[in-house]
Amino acid sequence: MQESEIEQILNRIDENIINSDQFSNEELKWLEDFSIHKEEAIRARVAVILASFTEKTGENILINLTRDKDFLVRVEACDSLSHSESLSTYKILKRVASQDKNGMVRGYAISSFSEISKTLNRNIETSRFMMQRLEKEKVIFVRINIYKVLYDMGERQYLRCLLRSINTKVYRNRCAVVNLLAELLDNSNKQEIKNAIEERKNIEKTRAVNSTINDLLNRITEM
Repeated sequence: MQESEIEQILNRIDENIINSDQFSNEELKWLEDFSIHKEEAIRARVAVILASFTEKTGENILINLTRDKDFLVRVEACDSLSHSESLSTYKILKRVASQDKNGMVRGYAISSFSEISKTLNRNIETSRFMMQRLEKEKVIFVRINIYKVLYDMGERQYLRCLLRSINTKVYRNRCAVVNLLAELLDNSNKQEIKNAIEERKNIEKTRAVNSTINDLLNRITEM
């Protein structure tokens, strides 16, 4: 099958998501087949579409994709699994978060399995794991995700760690910090966040970061 035909099928499946609360058996069969396609872009697209999974089959496809040879496919699979309510998936993402060789994959695994943790009421275990990971983790992208999770788990002192990370060298990490701050924004922390991002805005030269900061500042103004 030509890639253009595959794209048409995936587009059709994607468009049908709003019309149904689950994938049809035919759609799941297509997604399963395409999840082992030789092109990583197609496998990654499958992972993105399966963020709307409700069937066990869809979750199993994503779990298999967390072991894909391409790190971007693994990133998308980990991200899409954030909606899971499965203890086994929680444990799989926990393992990915500590063992995957790619920092971006570890970061997304941490974000997703912490969301599952809330559903399963395993926050104490998750917090303990995050503390342990923080002692070993060197990659900034992973560390900022850990800070955010620990803050979510009630360790409010990690907001300052996240705010300090807004000055990290890599602009993509600065964007990630601002996006994470947007996720945890509330009335109790909005002034501290506002002060930090305005200070960064005064020296920021990257358009993408400034745009993300402006979006967050607008949200704060509307609160």
